Order: sequence, then C-alpha cells, then structure tokens
Amino acid sequence: MADIAPGYWLSPPKTYSSRDKRDLGKEMKVLHWISAIIGRSLGDDNAPAKLRDGIALCELINQLQPGSVSSITRSRSSFGKIQNISKFLKAAELYGVNKEDLFLPSTLYDGHHMVEVINAIESLALRVSHML
Repeated sequence: MADIAPGYWLSPPKTYSSRDKRDLGKEMKVLHWISAIIGRSLGDDNAPAKLRDGIALCELINQLQPGSVSSITRSRSSFGKIQNISKFLKAAELYGVNKEDLFLPSTLYDGHHMVEVINAIESLALRVSHML
C-alpha cells in the first residue's frame, strides 16, 4: 500500500451543514484519489454520477481492506446501487471511519448533500494516511 496516495491534500474533516455548497475542486481531488487507488480513471468531474452506483466505492474499500465487500452488484437497478453504497458504508465504518462522518445511502444515490459524501471519503483517506 506504499504506492497509494496517502491523502496529503486533505484537511481534517469538519462539520458540514446541509447548506454548505459543493466544492467541485475538492470533488475532483477525491475522484483522482479514488482513481489512483482502484487503478482506473473516474475522470475529474460529476462526482455524483461517478459514485452513484457504489461500484467505485466498493472497489476502493476492497483495495484498502481486501474482502471488505464480498460481492459488488453490477446491476443497473436502484436496489443494487443502494446495496453497494450500503456495503461501502458498513466496510468504511469497520475500517475505522467514525459513523458520524458517514452518510446515508440515499444521500449519494439521490445526489443531495454531496458535501457529506465527500467529507466521508476524506475521512476514509485520513484514516488511510494514519495507517501508513
């Protein structure tokens, strides 16, 4: 895991209110960090669309902790997407991310309050950097 970007670009998590606006620059950095770890490009824009099916998030946590998500649903159904997001959230909590830093599956699936989603991924990145 030495070649994985430790998340040096991250600042400590802060408390976000649902009124905080999206930071597209931060979303781009998060997408690049995920891409570096999973070994495939997610691009650098439209984080909600890139993460909505939960597949990249499941791949991310499986790279950090192999076997965290035993099966990733590749179906295009809403149920499958929400199931993937839920699996990621459970695995992230087991990895050591504080439950308070996580989000509800519907937050990402519906594309609302992306600040909360990005905050959760930043918290995961910080956890990774502390483990290196």
